Amino acid sequence: MKFKLEDVVRDSIRDGLFFDEYVPLCNNTGYVTYEGETQLRHDEIMRRWIKAKDKTVKILQQHIDDGQLTLVQCPTRFFEVSLNKTYVTGESLAQSNLKLPFIADYQEQIDDLMLFSYPHFLVHESYAFENCQYLIAFKEIAEKMSQIIEVDVSENVIKHIKEISDSINTLNFYLRDMSEHIQKTVYDTKNIKYPLQTFLPDPSITLN
Repeated sequence: MKFKLEDVVRDSIRDGLFFDEYVPLCNNTGYVTYEGETQLRHDEIMRRWIKAKDKTVKILQQHIDDGQLTLVQCPTRFFEVSLNKTYVTGESLAQSNLKLPFIADYQEQIDDLMLFSYPHFLVHESYAFENCQYLIAFKEIAEKMSQIIEVDVSENVIKHIKEISDSINTLNFYLRDMSEHIQKTVYDTKNIKYPLQTFLPDPSITLN
């Protein structure tokens, strides 16, 4: 299937897909768009956009190098796969004194979404989930003891872990609902679209 798809894509490009039917902006000398006509040629718009993008990336990198903005790797779900992507932390954006429009916009969004993002913060600051690792470690010890004395002493531990897991699954359901509300609010009502990970670095709870 993969090789068939590669053949189709290769043949389509060779037959002029990006020269006749779907011309990239960098090669397009026209003015017409679905929304009307542009004042500049499309290839000129593309050149100006790339120039502005490079300038913006350079400015942001300077702020990152100066420690005024902080980057972090956050897990991002893509269907059943978890991918790590790099984001500017919401904390560094919220605390920044830089006079940049996107930072001011983020700080305003934080105020609007505080009702839904603050419960996430409280949950992830809780020691309860961190301390579950000791219960899981005790389960392993209890299972080994059961093998040695030939009496099952791990039943109560397993029961408690199951109860905690069930509670966490319920909590994750509500956290996902709040996460979806944040995403909907940002994408439906805000001019600048920030990814969920900027507001919630880890929008779920897991037991290791």
